[in-house]
Parts: sequence; structure tokens; C-alpha cells
Amino acid sequence: MRIKEAGEVKAGRLPRRGRGAFFGVIAASAGIHAGAILLFGSWVVYRHFFQNEAKFVVPPELTKTIEPRNLKYKVQIQEQQRRGGRPRVAQRLSARRVSEFSLPDVDAEMTTVKERLRTDMRGFGGAGVGAGLGGGVGGGGLGLSASTVKFFGITDRGERIAFLIDISLSMVEDDKGGEAGFQQLKSEIADMISGLNPGTFFNLILFGNQVDLFEQQMVLASDDNKKKAREFLEPYLVGIAESQERSGNILKNYEPSLEGLAAVGGATRMDEGITAGFEQNADVFFIISDGRPHVYKQLEGDDLKRLQERQAKWDEEHDAEAERAARDRAWAGMNAARAKKGLPPKVVELRGGTRPTPPIWTDKEIVAHMEKVGKLAYKEKGRRMPRINCVAFVCHPVEEAFMQMLTGEFRGKFKRAKARIKAIEE
Repeated sequence: MRIKEAGEVKAGRLPRRGRGAFFGVIAASAGIHAGAILLFGSWVVYRHFFQNEAKFVVPPELTKTIEPRNLKYKVQIQEQQRRGGRPRVAQRLSARRVSEFSLPDVDAEMTTVKERLRTDMRGFGGAGVGAGLGGGVGGGGLGLSASTVKFFGITDRGERIAFLIDISLSMVEDDKGGEAGFQQLKSEIADMISGLNPGTFFNLILFGNQVDLFEQQMVLASDDNKKKAREFLEPYLVGIAESQERSGNILKNYEPSLEGLAAVGGATRMDEGITAGFEQNADVFFIISDGRPHVYKQLEGDDLKRLQERQAKWDEEHDAEAERAARDRAWAGMNAARAKKGLPPKVVELRGGTRPTPPIWTDKEIVAHMEKVGKLAYKEKGRRMPRINCVAFVCHPVEEAFMQMLTGEFRGKFKRAKARIKAIEE
């Protein structure tokens, strides 16, 4: 029996128990494959009919329908003044400086504040725009009206600037280069005026035996006024030797309203020039001169009587007209000799005779007088006293002493300046 089963196996036939297991495995495999086909087939059918593929569509471009708003700012200064309890301002505009103007209601089209600063305030330049907006120090809040001036070695800053220029004949003497030297001096001063900010007030005050004013009141440093100032300076001390003039003044258009020195004439009337600047409320003075004021005192009573007696005695002993004619002939001969050498005529400020004259005001007396007048013009009206700066132009040390005393009293600076061109040598 065992031999038979072995033979059957060899022939490739499975036993009965083995065949049942074999068919069971095949059936299980068929069931698993049928289930898998059913499951994945259902998923494919579901995706095909029920699940939509995501699509990305570019939205249409939006069109702008909202116009930018035009903002309108209305400056209501009068309303602000009423809220602050201030008195109502009259419609007439009046102020000593730009920063004190009060304006009526004004409608103004404006952009942003930043853009307004960038466009309207571009004129500040190196002068600055005041604290908070720039790097400068400024005057009157935003620094619009203040200018910094470099005046022959002196630097100062102000809103109302007075330029005082000595036009006495000594300013064109040989040691200063003659008329050509003074011409160069005028050109440099005109350039200083050209550099002023448009909001700065200024004036030219020229002093010799008397005072010549560019304008009766200070004017704004507009392009037109700067041009006029240069033209105003041009004729001074030109051809003075040939004309035989005894003074550099041309207009003589100033009469002081403040108290002046009790005087009967003189030369280098710097005192009257400073008084003119006081009357115009200058806050900074720039003065260039080669000397001190030479002002004769006005005598009264016995002092005047004694002087008159001395003068009468001198007149009896001298022929004033003949002596003057003799001096003029000698002067003409000297200038003729200079002309042969190719030199211009000689100019000297004082060519008087020996007739007795009144005493002159001393340095201390003149400075004390200027301090008194300054207090009347400034302190008693609640204003700060001005600064007075002086430049000694090829000046003798004795003459410099007055300018040093003056600048010390008025918080200014003192400098010496050389001739602008080579001195004339015989």
C-alpha cells in the first residue's frame, strides 16, 4: 500500500488532503484580487464622475474709480487769535521784522507739510532753518530773515544789518592804494550785500563830513535792492583829486532825529552814521574806517567868546585867502611832479590852515554819547542793544583806540584790514 502511494506521487498527483489546501489558497487569492479590483475601480469611477479638478483663473484687472482727494487748508489766524485771548489785529500790515507779520485769512492750496518745506523753504541754504528743522541757529524762529556776513575778518549774524563805510578823503590816500584801492573795497562790500538772505533788512550808511544814506529806511535784500546798492556805491571817491572836493559826500541826505553831539562840524562823522543806524533799529553794525570821528565842540558863553577873540586876532595877522591860494599852488605843483612819474594826484583829508578851531570831542566822550543815544533808541523801547563791529583800514594805532573802545562797549569785534592793492610810492 505504501509503495502504491509513492508511485502516485512520482506520477505528479497530489494526495486528497493536499488538493483541498491548494484549491483553498487559489480561492482566497481570487477573492482578494476581486475585492481589490472592486475597491480601486470604484475609486476611479468616483474621481471621474464626482471629483472636479481644481482650476486657477486670473481675476480681471480692477479699474480705479476713486479720484484722489484735493485737500484744502484754510489758515484762520484771526480765529486763533480770538481763542488765545489776543487783541484783534488791524488789517494794516506793520512790523519791524519779517517774523512779526500778522496776516488776514488766506485760502491756500497745499500739498503735504514735507513737500511744502522742501519747495518753499529751499532758500535757507547754509544759514539753517532754526531749531527742529535743520542745522542752523536762525533768527526769528525759522531763520528766514537772518544773514551771516563775513566782513573783512569779522563774522556776525543779524536780521537788520547796517553797513557803515568811511568816505573821508583819507580813505584814498597813497598808503591805501589811492582810488583804485577804495574801488576794490567797494566791490567787496557789494559782494557781501549780494550774499544776504532775501528776508534780511539792510542799509548803506556812508560818513565823511556828513552822512549819505542809500535809503531813508532799511530795505529787504531783494535782487533789485542789491543791484541798486552796488550802483549807489559806484560814484563815491571817484575822481576826487581832480575835482578838488574837500569831502567825499554826494547826497548829504541825512538829518538826525535823535540827540547828536553838540558840534560845529568836523570830519569822519562816524558818530552820525551810528546814530542813523540806531534810528533804523539795526541789530548788527559793520563799520570800516581809517580813523576816529574828528568833531569840533560847540562852545558857549566865555569859552565861545575867548575862541572868537583868538580867531579875530589871527585874521588880523594873516591873509586867509592868500594862504589858501598859496597852498593850492603848492599842491598843484606836487601833483604835476607826480604825473610825470605816472602817479595819480595826491589826496589828503585835512588841508586846513592854522586858524584857531574849537576843541574836539575825546574818544571817551564820543563813546559815552553813543551809549546814551543807543539806550534811548533801544533799551527804553524794550529792545536789545545792537552789536557794533569795527574794522580799522590801514589805521594809525592812536585812531584804532577809539574803535576798540566802541566795540568793547557794544559787544562787537575789532579787526585790522590791509590795503586791498599795493600802496602808491613816490
